[in-house]
Amino acid sequence: MIKIGYLRYFNEEKTILACLESYKFCDYVFCLTHEPVWGVEVDKSEEIVRGFIDRNGLKERFFMLKDPNIIFPPYHEYSINQEVPECNLVSGFCNYGLHFIKKFIKENGLNPEEVVVFKIDGDILQLDGGKVFDDNVFLKKIVQIGR
Repeated sequence: MIKIGYLRYFNEEKTILACLESYKFCDYVFCLTHEPVWGVEVDKSEEIVRGFIDRNGLKERFFMLKDPNIIFPPYHEYSINQEVPECNLVSGFCNYGLHFIKKFIKENGLNPEEVVVFKIDGDILQLDGGKVFDDNVFLKKIVQIGR
């Protein structure tokens, strides 16, 4: 079973390092962030992720991605006052990362039946070495769509 982590983070500098450390058991981790919403201060999460990958020699297994779109949370005043394009919604952000994961699986000749992809939030720690994800088929099915 090949375990691919899909880490989505934004302004998680207080928890991101512990999160990353707890997911080193993964075969691969895609670390995705996005451009800030107007008026939202950006912390050092992206620098922390980059430093963690460099210090631990994980460039072959951990990949940094940045969605070029501004992502509006559902409660943001811009989202409430007008219709927001899909690429600017959280769902568009998730799909942006999944696109890269699907492409990676295909380009590296991985058998989708042997791949489990699971969602990681920047404030979640994994303490059991990934055993809980052996039964996680939710994102595995998403990755298999459109093979």
